[in-house]
Amino acid sequence: MPSGKFKSVLLAMSGGVDSSVSALLLKNMSFSVNAVYMLNWDLQDESSRSCSSDKDWLDVQKINLTKEYWSYVFEPSLASYENGLTPNPDVDCNKYIKFGSFWDKIMSSTNPPDFIATGHYARKVLAEDGSPILMRALDRSKDQSYFLSKINPRVLEKVLFPVGELLKSEVKVIAQSEGFPNAQKKESVGICFIGKRDFGSFLSDYVAQTPGEFISIVDGAKIGTHKGIGMYTLGQRARISGGSRKWFVAEKDVKKNIVYVAPTGDHPSLFRKKIWLSDWTFLLKKLDFTSLKAGLEVLLQYRYRMKEVTGTISLDSNNQILVEFFEPQEGLALGQ
Repeated sequence: MPSGKFKSVLLAMSGGVDSSVSALLLKNMSFSVNAVYMLNWDLQDESSRSCSSDKDWLDVQKINLTKEYWSYVFEPSLASYENGLTPNPDVDCNKYIKFGSFWDKIMSSTNPPDFIATGHYARKVLAEDGSPILMRALDRSKDQSYFLSKINPRVLEKVLFPVGELLKSEVKVIAQSEGFPNAQKKESVGICFIGKRDFGSFLSDYVAQTPGEFISIVDGAKIGTHKGIGMYTLGQRARISGGSRKWFVAEKDVKKNIVYVAPTGDHPSLFRKKIWLSDWTFLLKKLDFTSLKAGLEVLLQYRYRMKEVTGTISLDSNNQILVEFFEPQEGLALGQ
């Protein structure tokens, strides 16, 4: 982290212990710290009140990004579910809201800060040419670099991650020693606009679900009736009523509204060795299409908190980015 002497920083607060300790760390490093809360989801539109942050931020400076969140995160997520995909709203929120609309509003203001800081568990280091590199957090069990993988590289130059060099346990100790009221606050998990609701109930409120058939990928037999193709993710248990056998989602045919299922969790149909990318971000300056022509051996992560696996990334004959795993991988969901 750079020296904070004579430098200003705007900290995006969440109400949790991580951003609170981030504020203390920045202050101790002699930064001039101001804080703001991003309002991304309008609770007044939700009778279930899925996010509980309103009461915590009555007296705090806010910036309202609910319209941007609705347009760039929520509606695209619904469209993905409707088309049988499995979106990742947290990744899109970081790209389009926290390090997109929020960043642009702050940095284009009359007196922008020198840096913007968040409570993400991630690290930033400088390459030999001085360009910033996004790195995993010291605490691998809390590492959030996966969710930051699509942000625009230009914002990294002025982003700080104060808790990225600490273990979560150390963050809690600091909060307790300073008497922070949120030191023992339970961590928020899940997607804000879903909250504590059952996923199926949420999806049915916004996306019309058409029942269809569960078909065995082994012999083509009808196994049961599904509630709507958007409710199922590749690799997950299908939970088919009326039978004792466990079935797992192997494929989805959106046009025919069919969910194909496999009879065991280790069935070959659940595994893939190749995927093609339709959206990507090069966070390293030295990476571009030219560098992919010869192919690169890389470490790959396609789910949060999973252990990275080995494979290659290259351009295929159609100039599309191809990822090939050295070992077959389970649960490679389209849309992730």
